[in-house]
Amino acid sequence: MHRIWLSFLVCAVIAGPAAGHDLWIEADSTGARILYGHRGSGHSGPERIETPRGFVRGVVCLTPEGRIVEPDPPDTLPGRIPGRVAAIHVEASSGVWTRTPRGVRNLPKDRVAQPIEAWESHESAKRIASWSEALRAPMSGALEIVPLEDPFAVAPGEKIRLLVTLDRAPVEGAVVSYHGK
Repeated sequence: MHRIWLSFLVCAVIAGPAAGHDLWIEADSTGARILYGHRGSGHSGPERIETPRGFVRGVVCLTPEGRIVEPDPPDTLPGRIPGRVAAIHVEASSGVWTRTPRGVRNLPKDRVAQPIEAWESHESAKRIASWSEALRAPMSGALEIVPLEDPFAVAPGEKIRLLVTLDRAPVEGAVVSYHGK
């Protein structure tokens, strides 16, 4: 069975403890597991990392019947969303990061000495298990990659049209990379 993964990291590239972490979703007939760690990143460290409370900001699912549901996000990861899903979108955040002359800290700039710049890091992952016309539109208000055609009808190596949205509206000039390309 084919599985389609659309995931992306939306933040400045940061050096330090958060670099190289991945957010991913595994699904089966009983539900979906949301995981975080060093899977496939080429970065050393444990494959799975437990996250702090509040890391997952939102979960949106498309049921096999075509309904959008928003289950409560798990308190920490790894976490589980019960029930079969045709698609699932997860938004997470590791909070505010600040660059200082001594390195990058996972704190707001008003809580560190000599802040240079600060940003809030958001990451999301989307897993599509089966195609539905409802997936041509954003599932959430978070930053999201939306396939404009059935990805299961596209052969490996062929192009697919995607739309990047934020607050359910197109993001003009968005840059999308896959494995660094």
